[in-house]
Amino acid sequence: MLKKTDYIQNKILAELLESGAQKGDPIPSRHQLCRKYHCSRTTVERAIRNLVESGYLCARQGARTYVHEMRPDKRIHTLYLVADTQPSQELSLSLRDLLFQGGLSEIQVIGIGAGQLSGFFSRICLPGNAVVWLMPSMSNIHIMDFFAANKVPQLLLNRKYKTYSHVITDSKASIREGMEWLIRKGGPEITLIAQAAGTMHPYQYDRILAFFESAVELKAELKPDSLFIREFRDVPGEISEIASTLFHRTRRPESIFILGSNLVIPFITASRSFGLNPGTDFKLLCFDRLESLSGYPGICMLAQRFDLIYQEVQRWIQVCLTPEGESFHSEIKTERMEF
Repeated sequence: MLKKTDYIQNKILAELLESGAQKGDPIPSRHQLCRKYHCSRTTVERAIRNLVESGYLCARQGARTYVHEMRPDKRIHTLYLVADTQPSQELSLSLRDLLFQGGLSEIQVIGIGAGQLSGFFSRICLPGNAVVWLMPSMSNIHIMDFFAANKVPQLLLNRKYKTYSHVITDSKASIREGMEWLIRKGGPEITLIAQAAGTMHPYQYDRILAFFESAVELKAELKPDSLFIREFRDVPGEISEIASTLFHRTRRPESIFILGSNLVIPFITASRSFGLNPGTDFKLLCFDRLESLSGYPGICMLAQRFDLIYQEVQRWIQVCLTPEGESFHSEIKTERMEF
């Protein structure tokens, strides 16, 4: 991913940091660096020149090259907010205000799209930089691994991959609380309509698992013909088919849980075509908040607390500054909104 010069530059800097090099300490000779990294003298010269220009080293003609400033406090100076799409300048500023709310004003915040990351690798891998991933897709895991190998602090927002630091919605606690409401209001026999987990919807793994675990704990009644977990390539058509199957039964469902915000409105529309409505004919639990359904009787929404998720970035930065603070795992429960 990195050019050879950038790779050598980052290796030199990383090893100086690990060895505890102080201002005034000499670095290995060019010849030693060429042998150690199996590269040409030209590559080493370019790498050192970059480090001199960045202020880490001091070089004088005809003399050894010395450490100038290693930033031993390990402060985060620049935070890269990485999204799947290119954030606008306005969005980057809004996110900065939301993340810091007047605090940590000395940190520069730069918003970039995942597709543009290749042009930032060498810059991001320098000390003093960190990455916050905004709901990243699984396709970015190899880039996370690359940054981790170069000791770049990273935090994933509302996604959990491998052992990387993350702040996510607490699926288990949230769904259990929602299902308690659903069972209390509509009865223990629950119908599940859920978007299948996959590369495009990795968060569904935890949520579907949380549903089944909560169902067992709360002694809910689950029947195979009342569980609809699909990829939903044709949402209106498939939801209409499911609604027809459910509402033509002798005993219509009274407790319905929809796990996928894009499925809720189509299901309500389909139910109305059969003359049925939430509240009067069945109770509906859904994950995420839909403004158009606020105040609608018979519906409970599990609204994710993105405000609290973003605020955790400040706490993560403080943890990054402590010697023992290598990982950061935080889970935020949804707000239950019932009407």
